[in-house]
Amino acid sequence: LDREPASPDTDAVVAANRIANRSAFIVGASHGVGLGLAKVFAASGYIVHATTRALSEPGELGNVPGLRLHQLDVLERADIESLRAKADAGTLGAISVVIHSAGVKNQNLSHCMQVNSQAPFEVADALLPAVLRSAEKKLCIITSDMGSEEIMRHQKPMRRRYPYTISKKAANVRFRQIEP
Repeated sequence: LDREPASPDTDAVVAANRIANRSAFIVGASHGVGLGLAKVFAASGYIVHATTRALSEPGELGNVPGLRLHQLDVLERADIESLRAKADAGTLGAISVVIHSAGVKNQNLSHCMQVNSQAPFEVADALLPAVLRSAEKKLCIITSDMGSEEIMRHQKPMRRRYPYTISKKAANVRFRQIEP
């Protein structure tokens, strides 16, 4: 195929992912990017753990076959501690990749900071034992180019003070500090 990547849902890719027992844990999978990622990873043969704030109302996520749903409101300490207990006990197994895509945009600064720049690290910390059991050990926190220092330099001063922009910049900075 002249080095063209294989589609993620070809039989060979699905079989390889299943044989390798690859798994993805997607935070914020109820809609948007998270829902799309849950669908792609499931179609690719991954074991997919997906979170929703209410297990009784998963929306479209509930129609994706083969997902393991978990209740998680990233602002609820009890939900995060429940995930931590599962990760510590090994009941989640080994998680190849955690993708944190939960986020908010049109909220006040305090709420944006809690959801966009604090919660991703609290959830990642809770799931870390399961990630460390995997061969891949990957962690992805989806932020935004709006939090990019380069892009912020070219924005109007008022835009630089938007709660969303500030919270995404804080997440980017923190991730770069702890990533190594």
